[in-house]
Order: sequence, then structure tokens, then C-alpha cells
Amino acid sequence: MFPIRHTRKEIRVTGLQRSGNHAIINWIRRQAGNDTLFFNDVDPERPFEIERMPKAERDQEPRGSYDCVIYSYEDRVLELINRKTFYPQTNPFGIEADQRFDVVIYRNPFNSFASRLKHNVVSSAMATYISGLNLPELWLTYAYEATGRTTHMTQPRVVVNYDRWCTSKEYRRKVAERLELSFTDEGFNEITAFGDGSSFDKTSFDSQASKMQTDQRWKAFADDPAYVSLFADRQITDLALELFPIDDELRDYIETTIQPTQSRLASAKRQVTIALLPGLMASARDSALAKRLYLSLFRPLRQFIIARRS
Repeated sequence: MFPIRHTRKEIRVTGLQRSGNHAIINWIRRQAGNDTLFFNDVDPERPFEIERMPKAERDQEPRGSYDCVIYSYEDRVLELINRKTFYPQTNPFGIEADQRFDVVIYRNPFNSFASRLKHNVVSSAMATYISGLNLPELWLTYAYEATGRTTHMTQPRVVVNYDRWCTSKEYRRKVAERLELSFTDEGFNEITAFGDGSSFDKTSFDSQASKMQTDQRWKAFADDPAYVSLFADRQITDLALELFPIDDELRDYIETTIQPTQSRLASAKRQVTIALLPGLMASARDSALAKRLYLSLFRPLRQFIIARRS
């Protein structure tokens, strides 16, 4: 446990892997100034472990107070990380904060799913924590939170649309204002080494990230049956069309390739799963016996089934 005791601003970031999390977090840190700490991809029970910090920061002499502390969750169920057991983190388990913000990051599923296939993390949610949700189901829960259909995040919430963040300086300015940060736009073109950089380009576009074609990733998997199967639920495409800028080429692909494969049954099954399973798993997380049963029996079985399907 890192010996932090106080921060002026605590920013909790949640997002799915390959959704631009590290690009946005790095940019937030640049707006926040030099007196910041960052904890990457943390466990809800232990968010401020020194092992989750960048090495350069681990080597610094620790202080009791910082202007801004940022920590991130990846592929976590929103309903779970907001259990009173885990949040807000206060002494002796965490820090006292003058301000707290929740940042929710979401990205066009056609490009984020392609990046996850490229990076081989389509099924990672099953391995990282108790969730019970596959990738499309998990994406839907984040889309619900982003659109206000759910309100699991308990602090002042700043929703960041990665696609808009990439293309609009004015949008980035508004995000900084909502976080009460001084907007400089520093860090926008940087690519961090976290997560090995871009799934497609790694760190080759560092200092010129705006030149990456992150809105064209779907083309690499357009004919892949495993990729097409991720969109069996019509609701995913409906939300994508509602939330993100969709060019004519992608729109035509959705109409001619994706929509003919979708079924009402797949949508109904996902809705039942999303409505019931996260709450059940979150409750089970509070039970030591249920946790042992899940870790030893249920999760390995689900991982096996998902591996066979993919």
C-alpha cells in the first residue's frame, strides 16, 4: 500500500480494454500538472498498491499528499466496483480526497472489438475478475452508463466518447472543464507504453497519434466470422449508430453484413444476462463461500466454454 493520505483531486477512470483508456488518462494527467500519481488497472480491493504505479513513480520518494491521484479499472463490472466494500476508498485503506470524479470511457464497438481481436483480449473479462459477462454484454453495460440509462458511478461523472475525443479539440476542452482542469491539450499526440500501445501500430505513432486511423480498425476483421458474431445483438449496432459518427462505408457494412446475422433471441438472452448476472455476481463477491465456489468451479467452466466458442 502506497502511503498516500490526502489528495486535492481523485479521478477514478473506468473503461474497457482497447478503448483508448491510456491515451485519455495520459492526456488527463498532462492537464492536471506534475503533482500527480497514477495507478493502472487496479483491483477494487487494493487500488493503491505501489506495484500498479509506473516504474518511474515507484522510484520516487513518497509523500503524504498530492494534487491529483488517478486510478483506472479495466473490464470491470460497474455494479461491482461501486459496492460499499470498495468505494469510496478511505483511510486506512486509501486516501482522503477533497474532490472525487468518475470518468467513464467508451468507444465505437466496431473498432474497439477489432482492436481486442488484434490484441487477443476478447475474452479477458472472464479472467480479470468476477463478472460473468462476455465482451458484447460488458460493452452494453458501459454504453448504458454513458447514456444515463444506468447511474452506477456515484461521483460527479464525466463521460468521454473516445471517437469524439480523438477528433475534436473543443470536445477535449469541455472534458477538461468538467474535470476542473486547466486545458492545455498537452499529451494528446503521445502514445504510452501501457498495454503495448496501439493494438495495430504499437508506439510507432508516438508524438503524432492523431495520424493513426483508429476509426478504420473494423476493416481488418470485416470478414472474420468471430468478429461478426460479436454483433449478434441488434442493440449494439443501434447504440453505435446513436452514439458515434459512422461513415457511409461502415454504415453500409452494418446494413449488408452485420444486421442480416442478428437475432431477437440473442438480444433477449443478453438483456436477461445483463439485468441479472452483474448484481448476482456483485452479491456473491461479498460472500467468501460464494467467491470460492465461483473461482474454483463457475469461472473456469465459463472460460472453457468461451475458449471453445472462439
